[in-house]
Amino acid sequence: MDSVVLLSVIFGTIAVFFYALSAIFIRAGIRDASPIAAMFVSLTVNLVALWVVVLAFTDFRVDLWRWRYFILAGLMAPGLARLFNYAGIERLGVNVNAPIVYANPLVSVAGAIVVLDERLSAIGLAGGVLVICGGAYVGSARGDGATSFDRRHLIFPVVAALVYGFSHLFRKVGIDLVQSPLIAAAVTITTSWLLAAGYVFGTGVTIDLNRRQWLSFSLSGLSSSVAIPMLYLAFEVGLVVVVSPLMNLAPLFVIAISYFAFRQEELFSHRIVLGTVIIVCGITLLTVFGSAS
Repeated sequence: MDSVVLLSVIFGTIAVFFYALSAIFIRAGIRDASPIAAMFVSLTVNLVALWVVVLAFTDFRVDLWRWRYFILAGLMAPGLARLFNYAGIERLGVNVNAPIVYANPLVSVAGAIVVLDERLSAIGLAGGVLVICGGAYVGSARGDGATSFDRRHLIFPVVAALVYGFSHLFRKVGIDLVQSPLIAAAVTITTSWLLAAGYVFGTGVTIDLNRRQWLSFSLSGLSSSVAIPMLYLAFEVGLVVVVSPLMNLAPLFVIAISYFAFRQEELFSHRIVLGTVIIVCGITLLTVFGSAS
């Protein structure tokens, strides 16, 4: 394997691992805490960490017009998307929630076809069908006791996937307008944080967390703060067609880590594992072979 390709794969895999780890830390603290509190704490950590990196390593200039698409993206994700994502983790468990949330590229592809007039190949269409089938299979899983869940709560990861997917469309349109992808990420995070802060302080929501919850949500924010620069570094040194499919491994990392961390509390069944694998295969087909020439 070429050294540059290998380096991009290493950076990309590190990014995926830390994204998965971020979800695991949320799972560790969310059971008896508010998803709003989890979202606000993790966003605040992201805000501080990303702007430290931006100010230290980029030639930073304020340009709201060039940032417009990332401001629009920030109205949806990560703030609003995380709120639904974390609500899904709280009610469904991370194993059921993660595969559906990480199916969000299907939404991005569909939006690109409708809004950006992009074309989908036959292989990409097959990938989309696999994603839908895999998501339905995961949603049909049954649990009992601590692993049971109400299927009505599947709406949370579905909405999170929709919001993430549409947010990615704005990022795709605006990425060539900014000086650095890190600045784009910081602007998006800032927009989401301002919305979240406005809601929290405007409505008087109390962020009432114990030490373990503060630690869990802060570690989640730190994990995603590591993942974002690693992902952009992977894209900088490697090709999109190499790096993008790696992102689809996140649900598999989530299941693997949760098996050791929450074996008695999470649902592990052939439906969860097989459905996750089907979704990963479908998203890989979409990201690698989705565009029609």
